[in-house]
Amino acid sequence: RFSLSLAVFSFTFLGCAFGVENSRIATKRSLVIVLALTLTVLISYLTGKELKAFPLLATLAFLLPHPLIWICSAYKLHRIARGMT
Repeated sequence: RFSLSLAVFSFTFLGCAFGVENSRIATKRSLVIVLALTLTVLISYLTGKELKAFPLLATLAFLLPHPLIWICSAYKLHRIARGMT
């Protein structure tokens, strides 16, 4: 339950960071990064569901992708704020 509630904030932060384009030419690189991070959350959620017998591994699988999204989004917003896109 906690992972799903974190997903709302993670995906919002991801959309805010990668939805902003600072250049005239849109690149597909941001779309690929967002797709990879989203798939990481989906795969880790399904992996966590399968690891019910191992609570520590399941907890790690559920929670691990969220800090990854936060770090990537914060880095992207930092680059946009500095004008480096």
